[in-house]
Parts: sequence; C-alpha cells; structure tokens
Amino acid sequence: MQIDIHARHLAHTPELDELARRRLAYALGRFSTRIKRVILRLDDVNGPKGGEDIAVIAEVELLPTGNVVVKGSYPSAEHAICTAAERLRHCLLRQSGRVRSHLKDASFAN
Repeated sequence: MQIDIHARHLAHTPELDELARRRLAYALGRFSTRIKRVILRLDDVNGPKGGEDIAVIAEVELLPTGNVVVKGSYPSAEHAICTAAERLRHCLLRQSGRVRSHLKDASFAN
C-alpha cells in the first residue's frame, strides 16, 4: 500500500508525515490487499486566522478499480489526519459489508 502525503500552506514536518503514515496504516491495514494507493491532501485554507481551517481530502485507489474519497475541515492537521483515516476505514468496512450481504442474499435466491 503506497501512501502519498501532500501539504499546502502547511508545514510538512517529519512528525506530521509519520503520524499520517501510522494512522492510515493502522486504519486501513486489513484492506491492504485491496488498496493500490492512498493519497492524503492537507491544506491550511485560512492561514494564521484560526478556526476550522485545515481542509483534508483523502482518497483510496482500490484494486482492480474504484476510488473512495472523504473530505472535511478540521481545527488541526493532526485531527484532520486521524478523522480522515477513520472515515476511510468506515467507508471500506461499509463497502465490504454490502458486498458480503449482497452475496449472502444471492446464495439464498438459488
């Protein structure tokens, strides 16, 4: 699973990079065989004004095809990373649950 992190108008420190990689690997580890790449984009929208100004877009490219994208705005980069990782995990869990329940329903139809 390849993880790409892009930060705009925000200090891209090694600590922030390590936090993002660790949280994404932990949240998405069980899906690693289905994930081609994870792209995390962070942007400090308002600069030093304060408020909820860290925008995050997290995208998972799935194998063989398909994407899952979550977006949000948070007060800090750390909060944005942690929440985006959990939201991606939740989306992938929900998606895999749909597939299982659909296959289960199909097996009863025969």
